[in-house]
Amino acid sequence: MKPLRILFKTIFRIGSLTLLFSFFIALCSLTTLAQPTDTLALSKQLNKSGKFKKAEKLMKVYALNHKDNLDAQWIYAQTAYWAKHFKQSNLAYTQAMSQFPSNYYLKLDYALKLIENGDIKKALPLLDIYKQYDSTSSDLILAYAKIQFWQGYYKQALQTLKLKDISVSSTTLKHEILSAKTTYLKLNTSYFSDDQPLQITTPNVEIGTFIHPLFSPYLGLSLPWFRQASISNYAPIINFGNKLNLTKAGITSTINAGIIRLPDNSTTWTASFDLNKTSYKYLALNLIASRQPYLITLSSLKNPSLPAHFSFNASWNNFNSWNGKVSSSIDKFSSDHNYVYKLSAWLFAPPIKISSFQCYIGYAYGYSSSKENRYSSQYSIAEILLYKMEDDIKGLYNPYFTPTEQSVHSALVSFNFKPHKKVSMGANANLGFLGTTKNPSLLLAKNSGADTTIELEYTSIKFYPHEISAFVLIQLSPKLSLKADYALLKNNFYTSHKAGLTLKLNFWNEK
Repeated sequence: MKPLRILFKTIFRIGSLTLLFSFFIALCSLTTLAQPTDTLALSKQLNKSGKFKKAEKLMKVYALNHKDNLDAQWIYAQTAYWAKHFKQSNLAYTQAMSQFPSNYYLKLDYALKLIENGDIKKALPLLDIYKQYDSTSSDLILAYAKIQFWQGYYKQALQTLKLKDISVSSTTLKHEILSAKTTYLKLNTSYFSDDQPLQITTPNVEIGTFIHPLFSPYLGLSLPWFRQASISNYAPIINFGNKLNLTKAGITSTINAGIIRLPDNSTTWTASFDLNKTSYKYLALNLIASRQPYLITLSSLKNPSLPAHFSFNASWNNFNSWNGKVSSSIDKFSSDHNYVYKLSAWLFAPPIKISSFQCYIGYAYGYSSSKENRYSSQYSIAEILLYKMEDDIKGLYNPYFTPTEQSVHSALVSFNFKPHKKVSMGANANLGFLGTTKNPSLLLAKNSGADTTIELEYTSIKFYPHEISAFVLIQLSPKLSLKADYALLKNNFYTSHKAGLTLKLNFWNEK
């Protein structure tokens, strides 16, 4: 009996171990089966809560280990896009499409992402492929309408939207198209004051319409009212312009010509030409040439100038990442053969985003100088000697401001906030933390003929300029918008305040 007892115990132990081992294998299998579901669910939850970078990090490893899983590859591509890692997203979408070539929804999703990111050229072939599968898709029709709108084909875009029942997205796009192609009326009033002292109130009215991408004419009338002490001056100006848009070439331009009666009652012409070229998706080049009146100083009201202004700007407009601008300009004053030139650059770091709030932080540098400084005495030599003002000769810039080797380093802060779909707010601050310039002063001197003259001398000084601005834009209705703005400027010459109010009305019939 004893040998039998031992045999039964041995068989029981072997059976128990076999059962335990089988249970362990089954548990591991269940864990392995549950892992994909858990990982994908967790990634979706992270995406839903806006934690895209955490989700992308999780999906990157998971997608690499599950190359045959369509959901894994697709969710990874989407997550990388939402995390603003567009290069990785494009690569993931491309690999997924090559691995699953028959999935049309994947192609459409990638095309929509490309359109959101402004890459129309790459999106169009994918839309055309999906169209063969389902030409009635709402997403497809809306995508085609967006592209037509951005390319300036407003009539075709509206016709495309009629192919499908109106949704919230298509209604919004339709209103944008109608606003772009309709006749509009813009009323604006601005107020400017500085410590010279000078006050300027400027009512403006502008009416314009869209006829063709190459012909969008507008007519404007302004009536600046200048006040200084007890003296008032006006400078009415009427101007006519045209805006043209070559979207496929990435070119937009505005040409303007006008007539102005200057504060000294003389009449002359004004003109401006603005050319913009966009390439490489984010690179924008801008060229400006103009002849506009200089009416900012008190002396310029008595002796108006119309400098020839030329500027060239290059900017990188990727507002989801690093963005910046480099600018150069020159103002040539033919009346006294002088010029003022400026060089500047600024750079913003990627934005900090919290819900509908965005914050940009950056750095700026600016340099400006002039061929000759126009700081001069307010009094004659006889008056200076008579009233004994030799030690404190009062001066002003006549007739325009002329910096001398002015250099400014600034910190930049920009805020954008959209508390409601019909309300947009923003604020900008340019805070100079190191500014240097050669500040002019006046003194009496003797020339070679022993005559008394007034001469300029320069002292290197430090100053801390700043400029702060803010705006509020309210879309009162699809056809009516109201914008209020304010700007404070303090530099080495003066401190000024400017406020404006703009009402824009679009005349379009939704039917």
